[in-house]
Amino acid sequence: SYSLTATADGITVTAATATGLVRGATTARQLVWRDDDGTAVATGAIDDRPTVPLRMLAGWGLYRAHQMEWALEVALEGKYNRVLYNWWTATADERLGRREEHLVTKARDLGIELVVELRRQALGTEFSLTDERALEPLLRHYDDAVDRGFRAFGFLFDDTDHDPFDDEFAVLHRIVDRLTARLGHEPEFYFCPRFYWFPGEADYSWFGGAEFASMLGGGGPRTLEDAVARQRDYHQRLAAALPARTNVYLANWWSGTPADWSGQLADQWTDVLGRPPVFWDNQQQNDFRAAALVPVPLHQRAPESAAALAGYTLNSGRPLSVFAPSSITAGAWAWNPDGYDAATAFGAAIARTLGFAAVDALSAWCALWNDLLAPRTGMEHHYRNLRTLADNGKGDDLRARLIAIDALLVDADRAVIPGAQPMARDALAHLCREVERLLLDLALAELRADPDADEATAAEAEHVVAAIEAILVSRLPPVTELEDAAHYGLPDEAIPGVSWYLHFVAGPMNAGPRRLLASLRKRLTAE
Repeated sequence: SYSLTATADGITVTAATATGLVRGATTARQLVWRDDDGTAVATGAIDDRPTVPLRMLAGWGLYRAHQMEWALEVALEGKYNRVLYNWWTATADERLGRREEHLVTKARDLGIELVVELRRQALGTEFSLTDERALEPLLRHYDDAVDRGFRAFGFLFDDTDHDPFDDEFAVLHRIVDRLTARLGHEPEFYFCPRFYWFPGEADYSWFGGAEFASMLGGGGPRTLEDAVARQRDYHQRLAAALPARTNVYLANWWSGTPADWSGQLADQWTDVLGRPPVFWDNQQQNDFRAAALVPVPLHQRAPESAAALAGYTLNSGRPLSVFAPSSITAGAWAWNPDGYDAATAFGAAIARTLGFAAVDALSAWCALWNDLLAPRTGMEHHYRNLRTLADNGKGDDLRARLIAIDALLVDADRAVIPGAQPMARDALAHLCREVERLLLDLALAELRADPDADEATAAEAEHVVAAIEAILVSRLPPVTELEDAAHYGLPDEAIPGVSWYLHFVAGPMNAGPRRLLASLRKRLTAE
């Protein structure tokens, strides 16, 4: 917490801790801007403290080989006090190094702790949780993290459902006990259970798909009653097994949280597990599962629920640079949900991270997507409305809007001042490529709708599909196995980082481009 007073003569920040001064300095920076008359300062007095105590910036964009320095910039602006150091794809031979030591120190100077997390899925289905020799390299990763200065850790069992429950809980204790011995006290720890939702909201047996089969233990779909009973039993047993300082993730998918969500939290989670959850918010990822770059502000989150949380974790969209303004708005909600205004927070975040000229560009971009996704239901794909536009011969209006937005993005890039944060130019470049992708999507939909389509049309459509895929592949993390998967197709066995490929290449391509191409091919065959 901190107090701030801003007058025409200056800004004064008072806090009991260095971290409070950092948070106050962040607010002070937000009160100063440049206009045509020079430097302006918003005056007033602020007495500020967070509603949610733990606020973590996480996500696909925070893989350890990425621009973690950018993540710290975003976290500082959004007043997060934790940043995920995503080591989900760790292999037995990988080691941390001096870069990690530097990042840990830099983050701590900003009042932020880096949280190093590993993931069960990366170990593969052949890995035995009861094999001591196999388990030792995993434990050594946590030793390595301690040696590099980390003081917060995590492990994820999400998207796996083939280990016995007791084996899962035993591994959790092995990790925490190892860290306790190294640190001299029980660590701050984050755990994602295999069922990270209310009982009955989902079940792995319902997911289907060959790409998930190896991680889900086989067997047919369970009934709703069986799934609820099994998941309740799991949560009750987990509650008895949890170490004292272990935080547990509860994740939300794409839907909003109702106004009375705090009551559901108490009944279906907190009272069962004996502690409130750290809410892992997937809104940025799962609202737009076709890997669309739609950096909208956080929305549909009831302010009343914030006080019922032990923490808030944003699964930031990828690439991080594009979703930086959105990520900052999520941090603003977690800090002060009652005072949160999405439009105001979003506009201010765009101006601070991408420049004032980018506000018009992103406003036009988000407005276009609001139209393209209407009506907004479930896991959203824009291909439905693209196909409707193409079928009705109305693609030119969308094309004109996209060309105009591209011009605004180019203007925003030109307005970025020399020496500005490189993240701004990176974001604007990615958005220009996303405009290109959407133009290609539209062209593909129009080829499919062409009443005079022939084999030459189909060949052109295949080139368009390849161009769309190339854009998506360019966003993958720098992992050799992922590059191989992108070129040769998904392998039979799970590979490190396979979720990136599923979410950002295979899923989006199957959702639209390949389906449109198949529809065209089917029509030509029938004719």
